[in-house]
Amino acid sequence: FGWIVTLFLFVCSVLVFQTRIAALSYLRGSQIVSDQYLKFAGVISTGQTTEVDYKLRNYSSRPITALGARASCKCFAIEDLPLTIGPYEGKTITVHLLAGSKAGVQQETAEIIFDDSSSNVVLGVTALV
Repeated sequence: FGWIVTLFLFVCSVLVFQTRIAALSYLRGSQIVSDQYLKFAGVISTGQTTEVDYKLRNYSSRPITALGARASCKCFAIEDLPLTIGPYEGKTITVHLLAGSKAGVQQETAEIIFDDSSSNVVLGVTALV
């Protein structure tokens, strides 16, 4: 019986949050969810910089501020920080990825640091160099 309740709650969450990843993030206690957590930036040349936009949504009843980010390398930067997202509001942030010197798949991530300790968002970008 317990699995039926869990399944029902999960289906309802997906209907509200529109993606299963966003629903799972919220169910795990995160008040901030992203439209996607990994995006493909396309094919880029060595040394070229590309931009990817992410939509962050605050599902809490109070404002939450993105204070900064911890990136996997210096080639990954996030604009618009610090960024305060109001209650039940969504805002867009832009991520910049500088292509490395080696040909192949490049994947980088950044963990967004919030003033709300319960939120944890990791954004990733993949590109073909």
